[in-house]
Amino acid sequence: MADSQIREMSESGMEIQSHTVHHVALGKINAGLAAKETADSKKTLEQILGKPCLFLAYPSGSFNTTVENNLKK
Repeated sequence: MADSQIREMSESGMEIQSHTVHHVALGKINAGLAAKETADSKKTLEQILGKPCLFLAYPSGSFNTTVENNLKK
């Protein structure tokens, strides 16, 4: 999806939030990669939208305590 499409959707009232960069199952990868996936996704969307991303939808519903704790930082 192009940046302009993401902005257009947001400006039309659709809520855009994070879902990782590569849609990986966060609970099944190492903590460092999970942290990078979530941080990079959040940062990219915030740059495109010009506003904070406050939520993350876990791809495949996969997470663990380490992922949860990382997101609280």
